[in-house]
Amino acid sequence: MLIPEELPKIQKTYYERLNDYERFSDYVRERCSRFRERHPKVARIIFSREPKVKTLASITQKIERQRKVCPGFRYESLVDIVALTVLCPYASDVETFIAWMKQAFRAEEPKDGAYKDYASGHKGYHYIVMPTDQELANQPNFHDLKAEIQIKTVLQEAFDAKSHDLAYKPGYLEVGQDLKSQFSLLSIALSAIDGQSEFLKGLIVKDRNDLELRRRTYLDKYLKNYGDMPNILQLDPSRDTDVVRIVQTLRQAASKEISSNLCKFAAYYALKLDNDLLKRMAVDLADKFVESETGDLHRLIVRGCIKWAFGFYDSSFEDMEQIINRGKPDEHSEKIREAKNNLVYFVCDCMLFMHEVTEPWSLKAKTYWTDLFANEEQGGNELDTCGFYLIMFGKTRAEIERGRELLDASAKKRADAEDALVYTGFHQLHELVALRRLVSLTERNLGYDQPV
Repeated sequence: MLIPEELPKIQKTYYERLNDYERFSDYVRERCSRFRERHPKVARIIFSREPKVKTLASITQKIERQRKVCPGFRYESLVDIVALTVLCPYASDVETFIAWMKQAFRAEEPKDGAYKDYASGHKGYHYIVMPTDQELANQPNFHDLKAEIQIKTVLQEAFDAKSHDLAYKPGYLEVGQDLKSQFSLLSIALSAIDGQSEFLKGLIVKDRNDLELRRRTYLDKYLKNYGDMPNILQLDPSRDTDVVRIVQTLRQAASKEISSNLCKFAAYYALKLDNDLLKRMAVDLADKFVESETGDLHRLIVRGCIKWAFGFYDSSFEDMEQIINRGKPDEHSEKIREAKNNLVYFVCDCMLFMHEVTEPWSLKAKTYWTDLFANEEQGGNELDTCGFYLIMFGKTRAEIERGRELLDASAKKRADAEDALVYTGFHQLHELVALRRLVSLTERNLGYDQPV
């Protein structure tokens, strides 16, 4: 119990620092929200306690509760005057957030451990976070302030939302042991669902990573069409990995002349080293390459393909659309057709790896696919793209099979082409995607004319 002399001191300290508590709560939430903006699929929901600072009445009640098991518990022992909750879809996302949190704040585990698994059914990670030394230099009033961050899966929060007030903090309404046991069983059932969903996520991620690895392998071969750049620049992509030296060499070369081969070489290096600085530089080189002669539509092709290779899909779509809109049908018919072919292909690739394309672009892709397909006996590139489109957007088994037929016809046309090796790689990737969609149909026990 609180002794009479304590309450005035607690009140004085609390109200003197109330403004600091509120600002600290905003600071912690803002930092977590910035993480969510960059990783929206990892941290789905972030919310503060309501009200965001623990009330004085709640503080005194907690001190009295804690003193029943720890007589020396004081106001200064509290770590959750400010508290936030972060909800993640999967347990692995919880781990990702915790790893970031330990870098963004000074983070400590409670004395009894971070992971809580109470008999009431409440589960989740509880961490105590404090401002970094750098932040304290800017905000000295945050000295000695702490916040509790609870990190849970969405299902764990769903359980707490249903049972917390009834079973975890019953207050004057004590819940019987039988009901508490039922809450615990419900928590166990939800944990099993969490585990199963994590397993399914693992399968999905593995499947996606396999496709991305294949795509990257074929992209490396595609971008290797950079001429004699290694000899000209004295850079060997198989051995030279010093990013600073690579950037300096590329900049020096760009100061003299920017060619399509230089742009492709920079893009190849960026993908090979998976380096964001090199990616930005490659796009910057491609931008300057286009700006140096805006009337050359081929330069837009080069830039659009580099952006597509990096997964900058919307920008790659826009470059192809520029060619289609600016090109003169009589003078640039081949470039216009190539741009339509590329845009359709890029949209299909975006669907495969990003799983979504905005409606305006999907409608344009359908229109341009119709143009290409109307004369499908043209080049092998277009047959392959037409087939890929049917594989990705086909609604029936027959449409997907038709897409496979076009892939095969395209492969025969391009068997002796100079880029046959690269082409074969992408052909195999598209065939794999087609087979997976067909297997999915079979597993769902759908008929030939049923939607996928």
